[in-house]
Amino acid sequence: MNKKIAIMPCNGVGRVVSTITREAAYKIHSQRPDTTILISSPDLIADNPETLLNAKKHPLIVIDGCKPRCGSNILKVKGIKPALEIYAPLVCADKKIPLSGETRSKLGLKGAWLAEAITEIAIQAIDDILSNKIPTIQKNLPFKVYVYNEEILSRL
Repeated sequence: MNKKIAIMPCNGVGRVVSTITREAAYKIHSQRPDTTILISSPDLIADNPETLLNAKKHPLIVIDGCKPRCGSNILKVKGIKPALEIYAPLVCADKKIPLSGETRSKLGLKGAWLAEAITEIAIQAIDDILSNKIPTIQKNLPFKVYVYNEEILSRL
C-alpha cells in the first residue's frame, strides 16, 4: 500500500507569509517525495476531480498563513477534515522569528528560517502519522491535531 500525506499550503498572494508557507510545502515534499502529495487550493476550490480525490483520500496537513485561515476554511467548505493544521503566525511567535524586512518576491534569511521551522513540524507529524501514531502535541505548540488516530489510519 502506497501511504501518502497530502500537504496544502496557504495560496494567498498579498502577504509574505503566503510565500513562506508555499516554500515550506515544497521543502516538505522534497524531503518526503514518496510519502507526500501537494494539494493546490485553487484546484480544490474549482472542484478538480483529482485534487478532490487526493484531499479526501489521504490524511491532510494544512498550512495556514494568516488570520483568515483560508486553507482551513476551504477544507471546511469541501467537507474535508485536516489531520493537522499548522498556523504560520504561531510558529513565527513560538520560534521568535521576526519577519520585518521580508518580501513576497524573494525570501530572506528570516523567511527561510520560518519555512524551515514549519517544515520540521510537518515532517515530524508525517513521520508520526505514517508510523500509526497521532502527531505529538503538547500545550502551546503552534499546531492543532483535528483527526483522531482511527480516522487518520483509515485514510492511509
